[in-house]
Amino acid sequence: TDNKIAFLGAMSVAHNSHACSFFIGEVLPIVLSAVPDAKFLIVGGGASERLRQLESEHIEFVGRVDDVRPYVQSASVFVCPLQFGSGIKTKNLEAMAMRVPIVTTSIGAENIDAKNGFEWIIEDQRDKFADAVIRLLRSESLREKYSEAAQKYVRERWTWEAAERSFNEVLLYLRLTS
Repeated sequence: TDNKIAFLGAMSVAHNSHACSFFIGEVLPIVLSAVPDAKFLIVGGGASERLRQLESEHIEFVGRVDDVRPYVQSASVFVCPLQFGSGIKTKNLEAMAMRVPIVTTSIGAENIDAKNGFEWIIEDQRDKFADAVIRLLRSESLREKYSEAAQKYVRERWTWEAAERSFNEVLLYLRLTS
C-alpha cells in the first residue's frame, strides 16, 4: 500500500502549524522507524518558511488546493495532532466522510462525539499517537473498520438530513410540551 499520512488545514493558523511541527518533530520519526516509506502530506496554504524547510522525501507541503479530496483520499491515515485550539475540527468530519481513518488528540476530538477506538483513535501522548498511526498503516482491515464506522457516524450525525431530523424532533417536542 501507499503509506501516506495526511493533514488538512490553513498553515497560517497557529494551532495547525504547531500541530504539524509537533507531528514532524515528535511523531513522524517514530512512525518512520517502523514504516520507513511513510510520507506526510500537509494540505493547506500558508506554511512558514521555517516549516517548509522541513520538506523532505517523507514530508510534502502540498499547499492550497481547489479540491482537497484527491489528496486526503490518497492517504491511508488522516492525522489531527492538535495541541490547542477550539471549536469543531471540521477537517476530522471531512476525513470521516471521505473514509480515511483518523488519529487525533483530545483537542482535535472536541465537540465531536465519535467513539474512541471505534470511529477514530484519540491519543494525546506522542508514542501512543505514533503507535496508532503505525497500526493503521500496517493493517488494511483495521483501516477499513475505522473508515466504515467513521463514514456511517458522519452520515447519521453530521449531514443536512441529520440536522433536519434533529430540528424536527425539537419542534415536535416543543409542540407536545406547549
